Amino acid sequence: PNADYTGWNADCKVNGASVTEDVFQAELDALSVKISTVLLYNQSPFDDRVEEIMIDAEHAYMTYDEAIAYLNGVNGNSQGGVDSGNADSGNDTQVAGQTQAGMPFDTEQMLSFSSGVGGWGTAIKISPDGTFTGDYHDSDMGDSGEGYEATIYTCKFSGSFKNIQKVDDYTYRMELDTLNIEDTVGNEWIEEMEGSNVRFIAAGPYGIEGGQTFELYLPGKPVSALSEEYVMWVYGLSERTALSGYGLYNVEMEEGFSQE
Repeated sequence: PNADYTGWNADCKVNGASVTEDVFQAELDALSVKISTVLLYNQSPFDDRVEEIMIDAEHAYMTYDEAIAYLNGVNGNSQGGVDSGNADSGNDTQVAGQTQAGMPFDTEQMLSFSSGVGGWGTAIKISPDGTFTGDYHDSDMGDSGEGYEATIYTCKFSGSFKNIQKVDDYTYRMELDTLNIEDTVGNEWIEEMEGSNVRFIAAGPYGIEGGQTFELYLPGKPVSALSEEYVMWVYGLSERTALSGYGLYNVEMEEGFSQE
């Protein structure tokens, strides 16, 4: 909400990419028409048309035990019980300390690392097989010189994780296996951007470089179980009780990515 709670400040994204409100609404509308039964609903400022569709859908209100029984039936699980809050893990039977080949999710996950203010940030996209791609940028519009009016530090990188082990229901630990950077750190070049000459300087992958051990946090992990260093990097997390998305923590460098 805005400062006086009279409206909303929208930050619209589709599949991790920033989009306009109209594009976001179109995506939401396209998904909403597929609703047949509503199990859980969390209202957002874009849901006026969604609510109309939901009114026409048959609402199913269940107790916890009824919901578990229903979901077990959908998944063909006759043993009773489902993985707590992690239905997309693809590996519900894994025990703590056991190494697995990939990540505990079956779709790509986009996470970001930034201070919450300023012109810098690192984005990383992690695939289910443990490989990743990412980019880092830091804009300094006041850093000018002969032939350029601003400076941008940039890095495109890729790599992979190995030895992925479950620590507990909300935590996986892994090691950095490979890390590849597209350009040589320190290289400089000038490009024209929107009528201005900008100096680019190749940098390292801030948030990933310097790390060997990483922890992956699953949605629902209690904030009380997270380190102070990780919580510090995620805007507003100290005021919450649990993560709402995935998190990634560079243990050696004490730097944290999130979907918050």
